[in-house]
Amino acid sequence: MFKKREKKLSQPLAKTTENKIEPKQKKSEDLEKVKPKEIKEFKIKANFIRISPRKIRLVANLIKGLTLEEAWQQLIFQSKRASNFLKKILKTIEATAAHNYNLAKEDLYIKNILVNQGPTLHRYKAAAHGSVHPIRKRSSHLVIFIAKQEQPGEKQKKVKRVFERLGLKKEKKLTKK
Repeated sequence: MFKKREKKLSQPLAKTTENKIEPKQKKSEDLEKVKPKEIKEFKIKANFIRISPRKIRLVANLIKGLTLEEAWQQLIFQSKRASNFLKKILKTIEATAAHNYNLAKEDLYIKNILVNQGPTLHRYKAAAHGSVHPIRKRSSHLVIFIAKQEQPGEKQKKVKRVFERLGLKKEKKLTKK
């Protein structure tokens, strides 16, 4: 009356000489971990931060262009509330760089920070004579661009290539005599 349902296995089975059934072995190529992409920069977003963009920009402009270690040192000594949000985001950046891209935090710097306005919550405070005063609770969206630092000689090579492409020779600095 009822048929038995056969269980479907995720891996096909292979018969061995000992009449035992064992799962097929995956190829050794498949077993190797997929290597993460080589990247030069990435971005981290933090949306709906409950602090006004104007207040975050004050602190964000301090750490723009710094390495992650220098930025962390700057944020530790800031007495602004926005520095706590940025410290959390820096921790996230370090973890993301290490886990997803195999990058050490010593090799990274903050290329750019965008602070945009998020939605505003409108509230009202009771005032005299039955009127109200509006209260605007602003929020922010943050986008932080992180880049890998170039080796000391790489920048000079790039400049040299640009000069060669334009057909110019790099002139020496003029010194006053």
